[in-house]
Amino acid sequence: MRRVLAWREYPYSVGPQSQHGRAHWSPRASASPAGHYRIGITVQRQQDAHLGRAASVLLKSLVRLAGERRDVREALSTIHQLLGQDLQALEGREERAPDGLRERVVHPNEGRRIVDTDVSDIQTLEMVVSRARWKAAACRLASDKRAASENDEDVPPELRRLEDGLRQRKESLEDCFAWMLDSPRPLPPEELLLQIAACYDTVALAAEVTLELHKEDALSPAPPSELLYLLAECQSSLLAGLNQVELRNDSDQRDLFLWLKEQTTRHRIYVDRHMRLDDPADHTACEERAARVRALAQELSERNKARLERDKLIAKMRYHVQKMMDAGSGSTSDWDSLVTAVTRWSELGFASTDRALHETLEPLAEELAAGRELPEPVQRVLTAELKPLRTERTEDQSEAAMEESRALLAGKRVVLFGKAEIANAGDPIAEALGLGQMRFVELEETGAPSLIEPALDDEGVDIVMIAMRLPMDDYTWFKQACMDREKPFVRLPGGVEPHQVAHQVIRQVGWRLRSRDRSPA
Repeated sequence: MRRVLAWREYPYSVGPQSQHGRAHWSPRASASPAGHYRIGITVQRQQDAHLGRAASVLLKSLVRLAGERRDVREALSTIHQLLGQDLQALEGREERAPDGLRERVVHPNEGRRIVDTDVSDIQTLEMVVSRARWKAAACRLASDKRAASENDEDVPPELRRLEDGLRQRKESLEDCFAWMLDSPRPLPPEELLLQIAACYDTVALAAEVTLELHKEDALSPAPPSELLYLLAECQSSLLAGLNQVELRNDSDQRDLFLWLKEQTTRHRIYVDRHMRLDDPADHTACEERAARVRALAQELSERNKARLERDKLIAKMRYHVQKMMDAGSGSTSDWDSLVTAVTRWSELGFASTDRALHETLEPLAEELAAGRELPEPVQRVLTAELKPLRTERTEDQSEAAMEESRALLAGKRVVLFGKAEIANAGDPIAEALGLGQMRFVELEETGAPSLIEPALDDEGVDIVMIAMRLPMDDYTWFKQACMDREKPFVRLPGGVEPHQVAHQVIRQVGWRLRSRDRSPA
């Protein structure tokens, strides 16, 4: 049910109030002509009335928009929270007011960047590293201050010097809210405060590792999916920790999430864990998570070095094979260089059944067929049996996925989007998976909101499936439309054969369907 906020309008006025609630004006320039004074009051009242109406229209528009967009609701919630903190500070200690909302909103950092999810900005990660490390250190400083003294006046000098240094560093950080040092609310319990500090450290480590892999060109042509999964887990654990103290919209969690979301959308990599509020990561497991981040960073770095070495060897072999073909026969040096490259290939552990290797050496196969004795390393590659293009799932794996998918989808109502040629695929899928209903909606090459939105708005639809490739903008809109309506959606890149559908259901939304089945009615 959508929550509707009721608004009550009050007469807008500025200045000291009379007992009737109307503006009361006390002239300061008594020497001014009376006419000038009356004109000044009239103009001021008109300006105030315009400003009041404008503020009312703006607030009403924001509330209406908040009913449709989650980001607007979160922004209004954040402003409400910060206003409450500042009002509490004014009631308790007026000297805290300058550090409150007025300083953070009315006078923002001029250099602050707006994170655009349509632009891959590696500098976002650089800021996350600096800010998250700062916040981790600030959390631990706040812990030390609380342990050393019950009030600010008795804080040891060494801790004061550390705090001064931290605050100086903070001046260079964009959008860095020092809630652990400046918030009027009490600090969380010691254990939780240190857990949040560890979450910040893990987020900084994950962002730093991603930057290093970017510099090594290990994120090209697309970031490895296992890295994106781990980044999702790190940012989710921070969000889960901050939720324990009712803190929202942390800049580092938000920026890492937006960067991650942009990457998954751009490269069409589906990350099915820890990208939603109802699937939080454990905020107490940061030590183990940091170890996995370091191990994965080393693995991906070594994998990238191997890839670069592999590409270098392929290029070298292709060069010498081409020289041999152009000349009609190879020189001794060409054969020696080729054998050296093939031998090095084996020493590095690369498979002799690699298709790129075979395609490179394939022109020499005629020499082998003609009875010419080729060097043993080259002959071994050319006579090796190629590995299949795709590793087929075993029959047991397919049947296990089918059985689990059938249990999770039993009685569910599904809408399938795709081209006209798969219009008859719905019945076999529904029968194989035990669906309650399967509805097919035909789409062209691009997504059509007029066809998609009615199907998504149908309360009788439990799950959405799409069996076609949409342009990037259309796919982004489609994905967001499903998320806004909390409809699990499944992409079917391998086709609409029931076993393929079952496999994709388990891989993409299996965790969510299991959690829903475990939820109390």
